[in-house]
Amino acid sequence: MVSSFDLFLERVRKATGVKTQVELGKVLGIRQSSISDAKRRGSVPADWLMKLFRTYGLNPDWLLEGASPVYLKPGASPSKGLEDEAGAGQPSSSRLVGVSSMLGREDENGQWQPEWTFHMEIPAMFHRPSVHVMQVDSVDMAPIILKGAFVGIDTMRRNIVDGEIYAFHVPREGLIIKRVFHDMHSASYRLASMDPRFSETTLTQALKEQRCVGRVVWVMQDL
Repeated sequence: MVSSFDLFLERVRKATGVKTQVELGKVLGIRQSSISDAKRRGSVPADWLMKLFRTYGLNPDWLLEGASPVYLKPGASPSKGLEDEAGAGQPSSSRLVGVSSMLGREDENGQWQPEWTFHMEIPAMFHRPSVHVMQVDSVDMAPIILKGAFVGIDTMRRNIVDGEIYAFHVPREGLIIKRVFHDMHSASYRLASMDPRFSETTLTQALKEQRCVGRVVWVMQDL
């Protein structure tokens, strides 16, 4: 007999694309051992449900009991794979994800967190549990990234590769997206815009570690 906890895990997998307990732990911000403990007890902690609601807009009643609707946040709706359980075994070509503004929100530790404003479908190949989707509201990275573009920020890729594009948290202002160059002589990092009208910013190694949210791994925009 399938346990209620296993059904919960299966619903999370279908809705988010998470395949393993390790990936689920990253989404929830917990250790894998915590998942094993919850599975042994056969109970789902309330803070997990709140995290999945805030991150994906998922209905706690659906996660626990399968009760409709799947999504509660405005603009969210079930993907085809969730509407048709009979086809759940078929790979989906798209994934419904939350989209955050650049402002986002700061948690109790002052770290940037996404604040979903609406949901959209992206190609399934673009989806990973570690990737946040954000809509750009600035113009300084044009023409590579235009205002209104959607970008995927991989929060697991924070090691700087010289010349690549990353998102950084500016306290009380949200995120900025910049091309980063490592200055070997001063052991610092230069954050540059594509538009030369915008001045460069320099970060020390310590500030880079604190403020780098992740690497921009894809862009979707109208040309």
